[in-house]
Amino acid sequence: MLALCCVLLVVPPRCEAQVNLVPNPSFEEIDSCPQWPVLANFSPDARPTYWYSCNDTPEYFTACVDTLTGVPSNFFTYQSAFAGNAYIGMYTYTTLAEFREMVGVQLISPLVVGQTYYASFYANAAFGGERHWPMRATDNIGLLFTMAPNEWVYPMDSYPLLRNYAHVHSTQVISDTLGWTLVSGSFVADSAYGYMIIGNHYGDALTMIEVLDPDTMLGH
Repeated sequence: MLALCCVLLVVPPRCEAQVNLVPNPSFEEIDSCPQWPVLANFSPDARPTYWYSCNDTPEYFTACVDTLTGVPSNFFTYQSAFAGNAYIGMYTYTTLAEFREMVGVQLISPLVVGQTYYASFYANAAFGGERHWPMRATDNIGLLFTMAPNEWVYPMDSYPLLRNYAHVHSTQVISDTLGWTLVSGSFVADSAYGYMIIGNHYGDALTMIEVLDPDTMLGH
């Protein structure tokens, strides 16, 4: 499980022309505080404004609730937000072959072909939650820009293809369970991409894994 938080910026690299193309980049904006029983699984009533699932059931954690999806304490981790009061959590690897959780968003405006963009986000390895889960940290957490929304709705099949590619991604395992790790990079847009997907877009064979708590792995 990985926790994600601010900052998700897509900007031209020249400081004088910075424009953030990602709406609600720190996941703070919500229509209303999630209410029981709809607290998890990134359902329409339990996710930040503009964001949606691109594969399976990621989680939205916010300080406006004090139950299994609260901040800083929740089922999966004990972690304060990087900034503000919210973050997103997702599985980037499990023992189920090629299983991933991903989230997506429509950009405020499409990318311009030939323009150089800078993208960054912060990630944290979830650990120390109210329930002991078999936790693994991975590399390859990244941003993939697409032409279509690729929105996932239960009971759709899982994301059809791991592309073994992301426009910006971590090349090192993100295993810090205390602080937030910055992942950043730049790329030249080769298409007028209108959407962004966050997750591990690489297959199991190309993903490095670090077990965070060997004791929880027994029997799994």
